[in-house]
Amino acid sequence: MNARIALLSGLLWLCSCSTKPIDEVLTDVTVETPTIVLPENSAGGEQHTTATFTTTAPWHIELSDTKAADDWVHVSPLSGEAGTVTLTIDADENRTPIERTAYIRLLTGSEERSITLTQPGDGSLPDGESIYRTGVVQDTLVVKLPAGRVYRTEVEQGNGWLDEPTLSSGDRFDSLAFVLSTNRTMEERMATVRISTATGDYTALLTIIQPSAALDITLSLPHIELPTGGISAESMTGLIDSLFVAGFDNSGQLLFTERISQPIDPTYAFRVMPPDALLRDYYPSARIYVVANSSQNLAEFEGDEQEFINRKDTAGTRVFGIDGVQPPLSGVTVRDLTFGPNQVAVNLAHVTAQITFNVVFDTTWTADRTIEQINIGGFSTWGYWFSSATESAVPPLATNFNPAVEPNADNQYRFFAYENSRPILTVRVGGRYYQGSAPDGLKRGYKYTFNMRLAASENIPTSASHQANLAPTAGSSDRIERTVLLRPI
Repeated sequence: MNARIALLSGLLWLCSCSTKPIDEVLTDVTVETPTIVLPENSAGGEQHTTATFTTTAPWHIELSDTKAADDWVHVSPLSGEAGTVTLTIDADENRTPIERTAYIRLLTGSEERSITLTQPGDGSLPDGESIYRTGVVQDTLVVKLPAGRVYRTEVEQGNGWLDEPTLSSGDRFDSLAFVLSTNRTMEERMATVRISTATGDYTALLTIIQPSAALDITLSLPHIELPTGGISAESMTGLIDSLFVAGFDNSGQLLFTERISQPIDPTYAFRVMPPDALLRDYYPSARIYVVANSSQNLAEFEGDEQEFINRKDTAGTRVFGIDGVQPPLSGVTVRDLTFGPNQVAVNLAHVTAQITFNVVFDTTWTADRTIEQINIGGFSTWGYWFSSATESAVPPLATNFNPAVEPNADNQYRFFAYENSRPILTVRVGGRYYQGSAPDGLKRGYKYTFNMRLAASENIPTSASHQANLAPTAGSSDRIERTVLLRPI
């Protein structure tokens, strides 16, 4: 008998150990939208929204807020059984400028979840200090004030650009309108307005900040090496004798030009103001050109983008590489610009080909080999306007250059020539002139070597002259060598 009692007592003890209280059973609960932000209620009246959750246990709702949420938030239903539930949430109109928040606490089984409900203020100007940041262009700023009061306004700062505000009465709000002109100054400007009631129960200090419409541009100008196409870390100081920047909007209208004076750092910052007709907050797909070593004074340019392209890379009749004259460099980038800071990187590349003339004598030459005079000249059909062209000229244009070059000991002469130009070499030896021309088709960014061979007589067959086409083919070297005859003239 005692053994049976002991066995029964043990079974009862095991059962009591394996059974948990009902309120400790795990509950699975999911809230679809734990955060709800109501829109600004410009029309007034009650606002409505819903919230959905799923739970595996009975549930009920409690409201909490530092400002008596149950006075302005109404939830239905407040309790229910397990399943998927959609709550209907009604929020009374917020008749104050202050945003308010309520927490809908969902209690179910052993779990608790919160749904955060935020209701913005009515959009009116609160007591105390408020700051409004505006755009840069002409606009009207409208401030809402609680209706039914007598207001007085005083512009304490910004009288030079902020007109006296206009007050209009309404059913729910009074409106105070400020007319803002475009900020054509180079600096941000600020105005302050004090708004108060005659009874003294309301005082607001409104600060209006308007940024400058100027474009702040910081340039980064890496140099693309000739002819490899790689980016050089070499300082730009020794590569330029003039530097210009021009920007155009997406319709090709000129936004700005700027001349950058030497010495130049790896980055350069400047501030410019677009023309009045183009002033706005944002300039999509603007094109920024940087041009070095141009003979044109591009800082005074006033045309459109196509006119700029036609003249931007010119260097007049200068022979590049002689007496330290640098060849034109240019680059362009397309990016969005906005008022304020803009980081712009433009890779500056050569717009020319590098030419080396090796003056050699024919093997049958028997006379004195002393070179008395060298003239390097040529013609270009580059398609840009040169300093000698007129405004009415239509590309492609032709210009010639014919500077005298001092003979040197090794008879090797290196300089730069425009792409698609035809270099011409004239040599005087023994009182007689010899002349030959390199073929057309020079390509920018390439190095060419022309072995200019002085013919001993006029009877050298033309088959010994240069090949007619210099256009590099795919996969060819960027260093091209040709032999060209210099015939007596």
